[in-house]
Amino acid sequence: MVLFVLGIFMGLLLDRVWWESGFNKYEKGVEFMEHYHWGLLSILIAFFLPMIAFDFMVGLGLSMILAEWAQTGYWKNGNWRRGHPFAYGSSHFVLSTLIGAVLLASVIAVWLYVIFR
Repeated sequence: MVLFVLGIFMGLLLDRVWWESGFNKYEKGVEFMEHYHWGLLSILIAFFLPMIAFDFMVGLGLSMILAEWAQTGYWKNGNWRRGHPFAYGSSHFVLSTLIGAVLLASVIAVWLYVIFR
């Protein structure tokens, strides 16, 4: 439980550093990779790690998914500007959604395998 909470805090810290440092995805050419993709990937990887790392990675993954959901908008110069959580309304929405669907299906498939093996 402690490592799970630590993973959540680490994910939220990574989110803040990502936005505050100016290091953004557009500079790297991967604008279609969203926070929730990294969150789902973290959860997927967690299934292949020892249990002690599992809790941390699931916490990290969930916090990245929450960080994506929290991107509903922001205040700038006294005006509310709409964000693009889960790439909704952006030019890369379809590609982002396809990647998210594949990752989510992979997480569910691995989770079901672990439960029913």
